This record gives sequence, structure tokens and C-alpha cells, in this order.
Amino acid sequence: MIHLHKRVAILIDADNTQLSYMEEVLKLSDYYGLLETCRAYGDWHLPPLSSWREKIDLPNIERIQVDRLGKNATDHHMMIEIGEILGAQFDRNTVDFFILVSGDGDFTSACKLLKDRGKQVIVIGNDKQTAKSLRASCDEFYNLADLLNELNSLKVRHPISPSKVREFFNPLFFAYHQLDDKKEDWVSHHELDIQLRELVPDYESRFGKYTLLQWLENFNQQYENDNKQIRRIDPDPKATRLNLLISAYIKTKRPDGLASLSQLGQALRELDPIYQMHFGNKKLSDWLEVYTDEFEVRESYV
Repeated sequence: MIHLHKRVAILIDADNTQLSYMEEVLKLSDYYGLLETCRAYGDWHLPPLSSWREKIDLPNIERIQVDRLGKNATDHHMMIEIGEILGAQFDRNTVDFFILVSGDGDFTSACKLLKDRGKQVIVIGNDKQTAKSLRASCDEFYNLADLLNELNSLKVRHPISPSKVREFFNPLFFAYHQLDDKKEDWVSHHELDIQLRELVPDYESRFGKYTLLQWLENFNQQYENDNKQIRRIDPDPKATRLNLLISAYIKTKRPDGLASLSQLGQALRELDPIYQMHFGNKKLSDWLEVYTDEFEVRESYV
């Protein structure tokens, strides 16, 4: 369940939730991705929130002051900011998961809008007080009172914390590619373990608490693992091939814009450490026919 590179926004309806659970909310969000923003909305100058002004100052939680000018002032402010966050996505698609901490049914339409825009929505609220329409409209619901049990269950399934798994990602990536011999993309666990320890001088203190196999269990979406060796999984091979083809074309094209197929193929082999995996099952000219919007083949040129 650990999402390594997803981004999370947490929006807390402080008027309609139990703030004593916010630390657990933050810990749960870590399994969904990196925290992009976390805001708690309400009138922090008046009771009951005024007593929480200092207590809620947990790391990463930003208190947003909403003057109590009407019954739904906080709801309206939150929905405006949801729209602003969505609007920012046109320039940089940063938020993948929205976590709404509220039980108010007024957020049902916002939940549906987020899902229509391709976002995943998690609602965290009181089991008995959360509106049925809100629960039905989200992708996943958590009961505030059950968060501690949920976190304990996650720790059993994922003994290594999400933050440590993310910390291990780059050393694993670089160690794997330093071992890859450009012909076989499979790398043995034994060689990988040695390479990791050479790459990370303080490996034992940072990562030595768990075995390599325990670490690799957290990367099933990135690497194929048979308990003795691993190889990297390409999440989007079509896009990878296109990027490699464009890079090879730029490297080999003549002033008239043409590049010979033979030179293009040679450049691809130099650029791609696992050429055989990406292109080896058919001729280069056949691959180029997959990308007719980008390339035109003219006899032995492209």
C-alpha cells in the first residue's frame, strides 16, 4: 500500500472533527504519499478551537483562520481552496490523493468533483456522524476512532516505515543500475547487497536493521523479484521507447533532418542500458511504425 512518489493534500474541517486524532491522520497519510499540504480550517480565535491553537501546532499542519460569519463559513472556505488546489494542477500535477477530514455531507459534491478530475479521495471522520452521501462518494473511508488500530495493522503488513522506504529508493536505484551489464537486466541479491554497502558508507546504521529481502518487498511495483535476483519494471515502456528514440534521433540526425536507421539503432544501444528488453523483440523500423505521429521512415532513413 505504500505509495512512494504520490503526493497528498490533507484538508481538515476543524469545526466538524476530533482534533485529538490529527497525529494519527498525519501518520496514515504517509502511506499514501509525500505530504504536499496540510491545512486545518476554522475560527481559531473562538471556542472550542481557541483551546486547540497550541495543541494543533503539529509539524506540517497549517492553521487557516476562517471567521465565523455564517453557519457554513468553514465549508465554503475549504471548497474554494479545493478548487484553487485543483486549478494549480494544470501547471504542475502535484496532488494525487486528497484526504478530507470531516463528516459533513456538504463535501459530497467536492468529493465527486475531485474524482472527476482523476484524484483519489480518502475521507476520515466519525463513524456514526459522517454523512452517508460523503462516505459513498469517496474512494476510501476511515473511522477516526479506529486509526490507531489501522496504523498498527499497517505496521504489521509493512514493518519498514514509508519514510524509510522512500529513503532507500535512490540507493537501490543507483546500485541496481551500476550492476546492470547492459545485456541482462537481472541482478542477484548478493551482488546488489555488496554494491549497496559500497555506495552507502553508513549502510549498516541507516538500513542494516532489515534484510535486503525485507527492503525489496516494498518495491514490487518497481522491481520484479524472485527471491534470488531482481530486475526493474518499466511502468510505461511505450513512453520510455519514445523518449529513447527521440534522444537517439537528436543525436544522429543530419542538417536536413534525416537520420539513418543504422546510426539510430547504434545510438539507441549506447543510450539504453537494457536495449534488448525495450527493443529486442522486433526490428527498429517496425518500432518506428508504432510512433507514426513522431517519425516517418523513408527507406533506410527516418
